[in-house]
Order: sequence, then C-alpha cells, then structure tokens
Amino acid sequence: MLKPLILKKTQLTPLVILDKDNNMFSIEGKSIYSNGYEFYTPILVWFKEYFKNPNITTELIIYFEYINSSSFFQISRLIEMFSENINNSKLKIIWKYDFDDEIIQENGMEFKKNTNFEFEVLVVKN
Repeated sequence: MLKPLILKKTQLTPLVILDKDNNMFSIEGKSIYSNGYEFYTPILVWFKEYFKNPNITTELIIYFEYINSSSFFQISRLIEMFSENINNSKLKIIWKYDFDDEIIQENGMEFKKNTNFEFEVLVVKN
C-alpha cells in the first residue's frame, strides 16, 4: 500500500498532495527552493513506486505561482516519467497558470509539445 505524500506549502516550496487512494495528485505554489533535486526527489520516488500499480486514471494538477530553473528541471523529469509510463494507465497533466503569467504559460506549452499523453494548459482567472 502506497502511503500519501503530503508536503506543506512554504515560502520556497509548493503544496504537494499525492494520494493514490483518493486519486488526488497536485503540486501548487511557488517552487523556488535552491536545491530542486532535494525537494523533488521524494516526489519522483513516490511516482516511481506509484507507477508499479497506478490507478486506472491519473490526473496531476500543476499550478505554479513561480518556478526557478532547478525546480523546472525536476518537473521535466517528472513529466518524462509520466511519458515512460503511459501504457500503465490513462495519464493527464493539467498545467495551470495565472492569466498574466506568460512565462508559466510558455513553460506549460513547451511541456505539452513534448508529451505523448493528455496535457492541458489552462488559464486561471484572477
């Protein structure tokens, strides 16, 4: 049984909810921790275990207020992991961005172009 991974939101890190039993998967907030590898490793490890026996559908919501380059690289690793596990379940990422945040929007569009699963880029109206 895979235990939920919940990481509280801080000034430097996003709220992370990875809960297989309740089919809730989200990463939301600022991601500006200087060592993205350190922060995202438990998330990548959790998903590695999850993909051994995934839910029928997996919908990950990603909503960044801001993301630094270290975190961006780790998110690209996560998206790559999703691509490698497309045959295990129906996968979808919803990439949200604030209506006036062109950089986060462009990041999402770039990821979308390079995926082989459902990937939505949605504006959040403020």
